[in-house]
Formats: sequence, C-alpha cells, structure tokens
Amino acid sequence: MRTTPLYNIRAGVGYLLLKLAGFEVKDVLDKDNTIHQLTVKAGDSFDKLAHAHGSTVAVMQAWNPGVPGLHPGQVLKYQKASHQTVAGWRAATTANVAMYDDAACAKKLGFALSVIQQGNVPPCRP
Repeated sequence: MRTTPLYNIRAGVGYLLLKLAGFEVKDVLDKDNTIHQLTVKAGDSFDKLAHAHGSTVAVMQAWNPGVPGLHPGQVLKYQKASHQTVAGWRAATTANVAMYDDAACAKKLGFALSVIQQGNVPPCRP
C-alpha cells in the first residue's frame, strides 16, 4: 500500500465505511403474537427448548421471570422469535469521521468538504 497511493486510498475508504457501519444482533419476535406453552422434560434447558421451539433464550426467560432453573413438569410460556442482525449507518459527518483520527481531523475534513461542495476541486492528474 505504501508504494501505490490508490491502494492506500481504497484501504482508507474501506476502514472508514467499516467504522461508520453499525451492527447489532437482536431478538426479534415473530409476527404471529401467539403465546405458546410447553412442558419441561428431564434434561431440558432454556437453550435446548428455545432451539427446539423456534424461540430464543432471552424471550423464553422474559416470559418466565423468576424461573432460575428448570424442573420436569414445569409449564413454560414462550413466543416464537429469532436472532437477527440489524445493520445501520452512523452519519458520514466530519465529526463522526474525525472520531477515528486526530483532533485536527474534523477541521481538515470540514475544509475539504467545503471545497468539494463549492465545486472548486482541481482536476486529477494521472
């Protein structure tokens, strides 16, 4: 990258996009709001039951507060749910970009952005 400036720019843009991207895994309830019930059997765990019944551990525990451990014969409530990755973007502002560089970066980026917005960008040289 040090010998080819274009690669350095590409790497910088990729790094910036990675930092501005936001990813979060959430438990998302199924559109069907039905509350189901199941009976615990020997050897069951919240993890095993959630996997077998199309739910998540957090959702099952939320429907059964105060159940620290499972015992055969217990009746549990649950709702269908799944883990989903939710993606979003932080605004590509000079302040957000500057968070990943030195303190003077926001001022430099603000100047460069104003030049670009005014259309005063000099032509690129090959």
